[in-house]
Amino acid sequence: GKNLNDFDGYKKKAKTKTNFGLENDQEGVEIWGEKNIGSIGLKTFFSRFWDNVDRDPALPRMLTHRYGLEMKYKMDLLPVCLSFSHFSEESEDTFEIESSEYHGEQKKTYKSSLQYHGGKAFDVTASASYSLSQDLFDPNKETQRFRHKISSSIRPASNLTIIPTLSFCEYRYLWHGEQRENPSASLSISYSQIFNVVDLSLRGRYSQTKNTDRSLDTERLNTSIGLSWHSNTSFFPKMYYSLDLGYNQYDDKINEDSSYNTLSTSFKLEFQL
Repeated sequence: GKNLNDFDGYKKKAKTKTNFGLENDQEGVEIWGEKNIGSIGLKTFFSRFWDNVDRDPALPRMLTHRYGLEMKYKMDLLPVCLSFSHFSEESEDTFEIESSEYHGEQKKTYKSSLQYHGGKAFDVTASASYSLSQDLFDPNKETQRFRHKISSSIRPASNLTIIPTLSFCEYRYLWHGEQRENPSASLSISYSQIFNVVDLSLRGRYSQTKNTDRSLDTERLNTSIGLSWHSNTSFFPKMYYSLDLGYNQYDDKINEDSSYNTLSTSFKLEFQL
């Protein structure tokens, strides 16, 4: 990106599929520029990325272009930060250009958020977004998406962090008048260095998905608990262990045969030679 306050600090940031911000099996590049004017920060960006990098023929390979503008305002008298952003993107399936199944979409998104910093004890973020997407080859297929979210990070102790989150998402399929609602709630607890040895993490998430035409009515519950710790031996200067247990439940009220419960566990050992 390019910081406009430092003209010698130009940098072009290339993203690979291992970078934060991209999903697995994605790669791309992003160019951005930013400038601060008093308490106001401005940022503009452009990105181009692909998914299905491994070229699985059973999956589409979407090429996406995205560009937009973001503005942040930090109040001087209050620990509050406001942000507004708008971006547009266009995605195309590069595998199916000659096929009648070739698809792509255009989308415009508007987002605003309010963040309150309560020092080291806690912070709260509330956000709302609206997007309108349109099929590139069938302009009548328009979808509106509304999303509202509130999340907090509570730190009652230096080694304990609690993160509760509530969100509500609504899709409106304008070409046939149907709607889909997706409320969810989650809780994450991280407790580090218990007895100066063990790190503990607890995570849980519950969500519902419903269509107004009653074609879809599902509930999901995902929970996990993780333990990790370090040790030193004469052979290995550093050893890291982690144990994770997870329980997932999916309840389909329309197609009950699709419901399931799963229990999973994993153990990981890392050592430094």
